[in-house]
Amino acid sequence: MLALPPVAELLARDRYRSLGNALREGQLAIGRGSLVHRRQVTREDAVIGWTFHASFFQRRAGLTTLTAATAAGRQYCNLPDLPDLPVAAAVTLADAARSGWLEPFLVPGFPAHRR
Repeated sequence: MLALPPVAELLARDRYRSLGNALREGQLAIGRGSLVHRRQVTREDAVIGWTFHASFFQRRAGLTTLTAATAAGRQYCNLPDLPDLPVAAAVTLADAARSGWLEPFLVPGFPAHRR
C-alpha cells in the first residue's frame, strides 16, 4: 500500500510529459498517453467542428476537454481528446485551426475572446 503513491506520481509525470498539441502548417497534432505514448496528426481542414466538454471539477478549475469532429468515422475524429486545457487555450486553438468559425459563439469580454 505504501508503494501506491510513488507509482501514481511516476505515472502522472509520465502522462504529463506526453501531453501536447500543436497546430503547424495546416496540421493538427495531438499527443497523450502513459507508458504508451501516442501522437496523432490530421489536417486542419479535415476538422468540421469542435466539442467542448467540462466536468464539474474542470469547470471549477477553468479547464475543458476539446474534441475535434470530422466527417470520418462515427461523427468524430479518431484523434484523442485534448483533456484539461485552459478554456482560453482551447478556444484559441479551435479558432486558429478554423479561423472565424467560433466568432458567432464567442461572448465579447470573455477572457478567451481576444479580438
